[in-house]
Amino acid sequence: QVLRGETPGPVGLTPPDPVISVCDAGDADASAAGAAAELLREVEVLLDTLSATPVPELRSGGLGVREARRLSKSTGVDEQRLGLLLELTAAAGLIASGMPDPEPPDAASTYWAPTVAADRFLEATAAQRWSQLALAWLDLPARPGLIGQRGPDGKIYAALSDSLYSSAAPLDRRLLLELLAGLPEGAGVDAASASTALVWQRPRWSARLQPQPVGHLLDEAHALGLTGRGALSRPAAVLLRDGPQAAVEAMGRTLPAPIDHFLVQADLTVVVPGPLDRELAGELAAVATLESAGAAMVYRVGERSVRRALDSGRTAQALHQFFGKHSKTPVPQGLSYLIDDVARRHGQLRVGVAASFVRCDDPTLLAHA
Repeated sequence: QVLRGETPGPVGLTPPDPVISVCDAGDADASAAGAAAELLREVEVLLDTLSATPVPELRSGGLGVREARRLSKSTGVDEQRLGLLLELTAAAGLIASGMPDPEPPDAASTYWAPTVAADRFLEATAAQRWSQLALAWLDLPARPGLIGQRGPDGKIYAALSDSLYSSAAPLDRRLLLELLAGLPEGAGVDAASASTALVWQRPRWSARLQPQPVGHLLDEAHALGLTGRGALSRPAAVLLRDGPQAAVEAMGRTLPAPIDHFLVQADLTVVVPGPLDRELAGELAAVATLESAGAAMVYRVGERSVRRALDSGRTAQALHQFFGKHSKTPVPQGLSYLIDDVARRHGQLRVGVAASFVRCDDPTLLAHA
């Protein structure tokens, strides 16, 4: 094992202690809930993006580097994390590769796009969506942490490709979570300490339980809200012990409740201090552009975004009422002026497409036409 560069197996009869930090269980749950909320937001953005623009699949399977970069740019999610989202949504049945009906037909092209199940997923509660993704990750026969790295053959591991397949990945995930479940609440680990403890438990699996692959599993578990500050979250412990339904209730109590308000600033930015109600989030996205995401999202209202809202059928009066109703701060005068100014000029010049035209030099004939 030493010659192979692996962490040596058990060197004593006493199991090593993997705990490197201890925090309050509530703080661990809060960290996990924040990660879960951000994951759900990014999955929703990914599904919306793929719904509008499906991405082509490589003939050899998976997503090409160029397409992955383009999708990363359009969603605002970095490529490594995007790979995890793609694997999760595919495993949960939210996206699939299919054969669209292009014009002209191209039998060589298949595309990744959302499935019918994605609509039901988006209509579910946040806790239910979290549970569906968490269960998909636990049983995912792939290692998303390898995406972007080069394999023994020198080829890059691509998202959604067969090269990521690993039948042992679900076993390693459950072994790691069982290790965390056996620790006191709030006890945190890192990749090195967890790897040492896991190798002690399963010496013959030591090649799969080295610090790097264990670190990938810990990163993925935190991204899914199963851990917080290196410790197992209480909803994750309930999921392992009592099953999905009890975990949904536990996560429902942990996730912050959706809010129905935002804060409009004088510089025409809109600060959202928490997860917005889904319908309200759609209304805000129609009239403002997202600038930064996270626990507190920031949108910006500009001439282009107001014109986009008016193009969709909204009126200036409806926009005034929208901001007046949901803003906890007084609506800045500059925002009211901007809406009125854009609405005054909106629709004065229209551009359309003509499929045919009539031409005649005889005005009398044209009058009878």
